[in-house]
Amino acid sequence: MLILSIIPTILFYFLDWKWLAIPWVPVALLGTATAFISGFKNTQTYTRTWEARQIYAAIINNSRAFGIMIKDFIRSEDKVL
Repeated sequence: MLILSIIPTILFYFLDWKWLAIPWVPVALLGTATAFISGFKNTQTYTRTWEARQIYAAIINNSRAFGIMIKDFIRSEDKVL
C-alpha cells in the first residue's frame, strides 16, 4: 500500500504530472456515501445477528423444557436400561 501511494505522489510532485490531480468534491461525496452505506449495513447485520441469537436461545430453551417434560412423563419402571 505504501508503494501504491508513493508512486502517484512522486509522479505528481517531481515529474509535474498535474493531470493526476483529483478534485476534492467527488472524493468527499464518494467517501460520505460509502460511510453511510457501510454504517447502515453494519446496523442491519448487527440487528439480524441479534434476532438470530434470540431465536436460537428460544429453540434451546424450548428443547430443554421439552426434554424435562419428557423425562418427567416416563415412569421409572417403564425405563429400559
